[in-house]
Amino acid sequence: MAHKGEEIRLWYWAQEWQPGDPAMLLQGQDFEECTFIGPGMLMFIGGVRFVANRLDSDALWIVDPQRGYQGAIAVRHCTFTRCTFINVGLATDAAFGSEIHDTQVAAG
Repeated sequence: MAHKGEEIRLWYWAQEWQPGDPAMLLQGQDFEECTFIGPGMLMFIGGVRFVANRLDSDALWIVDPQRGYQGAIAVRHCTFTRCTFINVGLATDAAFGSEIHDTQVAAG
């Protein structure tokens, strides 16, 4: 599914989760020029492309991909292009974290 120019509030997605359900998973979607609004956390777990996005300097969280984390929306096989992240944490491993850091546009 493709999204362009949308405002996406993570709390809205989080409302869909119910106790006892597996972790939320966002998979196989493309986002272009979208604005993601938190509070919330996206955890990149594989196959994510991240190109020329804007995020706060403290938004990137480097985590151990071998352990589980509660409360994050897992993201797999998605593309984010020229999106803005406001009050949203992005969790990933060190290698992809470096790639994100090198390709982001400074938030202004």
